[in-house]
Amino acid sequence: MKIQKILKRLLQLHPKSIDLSLDRIKGLLKDLNNPEKKIENAIQVVGTNGKYSFCTTIKEIFETAGYTVNLNVSPSLRKFNERYYFSGKYIDDENLYELLSEVERVNDGKNITFHEFISACFFLKASRTKADINIIESGLFFRLDASNVLEKNIASVVMPIGMDHKDFLKKGTIDEIVFEKCSSLLNNSTIIVAKQKNDVLKKIRNTIKNNTSNKLIFSKDYNYKKIYNGFLYEDSFGRMKLPLPNLAGDFQISNVSTAIATARFLDQFKITETHIKKAIK
Repeated sequence: MKIQKILKRLLQLHPKSIDLSLDRIKGLLKDLNNPEKKIENAIQVVGTNGKYSFCTTIKEIFETAGYTVNLNVSPSLRKFNERYYFSGKYIDDENLYELLSEVERVNDGKNITFHEFISACFFLKASRTKADINIIESGLFFRLDASNVLEKNIASVVMPIGMDHKDFLKKGTIDEIVFEKCSSLLNNSTIIVAKQKNDVLKKIRNTIKNNTSNKLIFSKDYNYKKIYNGFLYEDSFGRMKLPLPNLAGDFQISNVSTAIATARFLDQFKITETHIKKAIK
C-alpha cells in the first residue's frame, strides 16, 4: 500500500507520461551524485520487439556461468518489483519502498516523468549493488530515453526494429525510428544487431556506419537454423546444437540467438556451451 501511494504521487510529477528529453533525468542524477557513472559492464538494449526475452535470456546465461547480474526492464509484466533485479533477486517491497522514498526526497517535487524517475532509481541502487554485469532495457526509442545517460558500456544490442510510437515523431517513418534508436549508441564498444527486415537493416547499417564500435550483425557474424527438436547456432567460435528455448514461439529462437551471440562475443566473460544449454532449457 505504501509503495502504491508513492507510485501514484510520482505519476503526478509531470503532466505527460512521455516527454522526450534528457534534461530532467540528468538533473536528478546529478542531485543523486551521478550514480550512473559508477555502473560497470553495462549492456544497453534497444529496439521494438524481443528486448525483454533477450534481457532475461542473457541474464540466465551469465548467472548459469557464475556471474552476478543487475537488470532493469520496462515495463513490468505483473508487479512493479519485476523492473528491478539486483545481484540474484528481484527487489523486495521493503527495499523498493526505501529506494523510491529516498529518490523522491532528493527530487523534492521537481518536474520529472515517471519513467525518468524510476530509471534514476535503478541507477542509484545498481551503483550500490556489486554485480559483474548491468543489463539495461531502453524505454521509448533511445536517443532521448532516460536509459541513455551512460558514458560507457560493453555492448549495445539492437533488437528487431519496427513501427512503434510514431505519434511522438515528426513524420512517424521507419527512418526516424531507426535514427532515434540507433544514432546515439555509444562509440568504442560493441554493437550487436539482431535479425531485422532487410530494409530496416540497411537503415541501421547506414545510421551506425560512423560509430567506432565493433559491429556484429546477424547472418554475417552469427546465425541460427531451426531443426527437429532444437536449433543450430553458429558464429566464428563454432557451431552448437541447442535445445529449443523455454519460450513460446519460433521468433524466440532469434531472440535467444542474439543473447548467445552477445554473451559469447564479450570475451571478458567465460561462457561455455554447457552454460548456454542449461540457461535456455
